[in-house]
Amino acid sequence: MLSSLSQDCTHSCIIYLSFLRRENVDLIGDCRFGGGIQVADAWHWGFDHLVLAVDDLDAASEFYEEIGFKLTPRAQHPFGTGNRLVQLQGCFLELLGVTQPEDIPPDNDNVFNFGAYNQDYLTRGQGLSMIVLQTKDAAADRKDFSAEGLETYDLFNFSRLAELPDGSKVTVGFTLAFTAEID
Repeated sequence: MLSSLSQDCTHSCIIYLSFLRRENVDLIGDCRFGGGIQVADAWHWGFDHLVLAVDDLDAASEFYEEIGFKLTPRAQHPFGTGNRLVQLQGCFLELLGVTQPEDIPPDNDNVFNFGAYNQDYLTRGQGLSMIVLQTKDAAADRKDFSAEGLETYDLFNFSRLAELPDGSKVTVGFTLAFTAEID
């Protein structure tokens, strides 16, 4: 699975596939949670965010706040992980910790286990656990990944309640296509 930038072949293949689909990549509206980037200024390559797996979400959040970043309120995923986002211009860093390991579901060969993946990643150290790219068609991406010989999983759909900077709440939902590194 995507674990570090050392898997150059896999990352290059995935980035290349995203370039091929560039005309299908779009950022709708302003940057997530009301940032100032417009559609015309969005990253040409569909880059969305980096997932930074951390052992202690509170300590990592405190560090990023101390060096001057404003973070979103803490959010809890239904599959054992929690996060806070560091908003940047047109993208973000996702600080992610395994906050409720008892909620990590058992493995299923066809479904990417986000919580278990990041829990396993953290046994080897903290850091960049995933690169996330924008898309308008996760199903087509999954098909393209598979056609290139990459391991794929069922599409990953989930939603959760998110708190906006003004304190209001909104439901956010995602459909993701995960792939694994080439052995």
